[in-house]
Amino acid sequence: MSVSDIIRSAQRKAAQSGSLRVTVDHLTSEQVAELADATLDWLRLRSGKPSAVREGWMQISAAQAGVLRMWAADESLSEGERQGLRPLRQQIYDLLEEGGLIEKPPGQGSPVQVSPAWDGRAILRKVTRENLGAWMVKCNPSVWDLEGFLDDNGEVIDAWAVQENYRSALMMPGDVVFFWVTGTDRQALTPGVWGVGHVVAPCDWDVRQDVAEDSADNGYWLDRDARLRAFYFAYLELPLLDKPTPRAIIGTDPRLAKLEVLTSPQMGNPQYVSPSEAEALLELVGGPPAAPETHTDKIAIDRFGAGFGDALKNRVVEISAMNAVTEYLQAKGWRCDDVSVQKCGWDITASRDGRERHVEVKGVSGAIPTILLTRNEVVTAQADPDWCLIVVTQALSKQAVHEFDATAAIAASEPYVYRAKLSRY
Repeated sequence: MSVSDIIRSAQRKAAQSGSLRVTVDHLTSEQVAELADATLDWLRLRSGKPSAVREGWMQISAAQAGVLRMWAADESLSEGERQGLRPLRQQIYDLLEEGGLIEKPPGQGSPVQVSPAWDGRAILRKVTRENLGAWMVKCNPSVWDLEGFLDDNGEVIDAWAVQENYRSALMMPGDVVFFWVTGTDRQALTPGVWGVGHVVAPCDWDVRQDVAEDSADNGYWLDRDARLRAFYFAYLELPLLDKPTPRAIIGTDPRLAKLEVLTSPQMGNPQYVSPSEAEALLELVGGPPAAPETHTDKIAIDRFGAGFGDALKNRVVEISAMNAVTEYLQAKGWRCDDVSVQKCGWDITASRDGRERHVEVKGVSGAIPTILLTRNEVVTAQADPDWCLIVVTQALSKQAVHEFDATAAIAASEPYVYRAKLSRY
């Protein structure tokens, strides 16, 4: 099928669905791959200048790229039709960028950085929930200190940086995910599959705070710039294997000849694993992972709790967090009284041996303790020496409890929204 035929087919399907915007949803997976390959070939043939940001690449101006012109070479497009194709153009650009084949900053007039022809082609797939078998996340040991993590008796990966794109938006609790170590066979950590587990919460934003000069604040990140670029995370329960499965074995299995991490190793996280590939990989690593720890009486939510989701979902997280903190305090000998409905600036009054703690409870579904404090809570924290904050992360799955005193909570707080009481006159 020619490119023009693909475009006409997509326009017809869009019109039949009542949409003026053409997207990849109006194409088959095969048509998406053909259109992406043809677009890449077109860009590589355009005249440009050597890229200033990628050695060996070319920089093509937006005007010179002329992708829409190429897509409809056999017929003229009205302005409305051109506008309708722009979402599809952006999605094809995104696919090529995910494959490490182009770089395109946001904006209609931004130039396109294009990889050389000898970089080959990626096998570009339109991933859907229907054709998904599992996910793959990659670790470069020169960027993230896996060896140091192992030396510290690390056993489970609970969060991993991913790109914020349509793929990460598809990641759902319960999805199987493999942990792949990149590199050469000469390095200390053999490349291949080092872990297998599950997604336990939807992807979400990390706390964007300045990383201190002390390298210890980077955790296991060896590349400071890479850490600063990592702002969107998948939340996982991903145990490392007792014995990794080497890439040399995986690469010789005919069932895995088209495994994306092998055919398109430059693609960012998360990578795609088909159902048949997932079955083959699970066989090689010794079987499926144990089911993640969950709480069957809770529901999963798609954003952070503590004010970042809708009211119903936030309430579910809040109840889960209150129960977790009550159990946590009672195990330490505290008697707990729920005073949350009294709006006194905290949620639990905890008593033990004549002492009181005024505990503000917050819960989030992700692994990062980003929460909202009300004005009343901040005022109470500043004035009440018995006030403290307890945050429950991954409140609907593993439930990790974090304590903060008033000083730490206030120091970490910054204005998020301002109330403006305005007059109409």
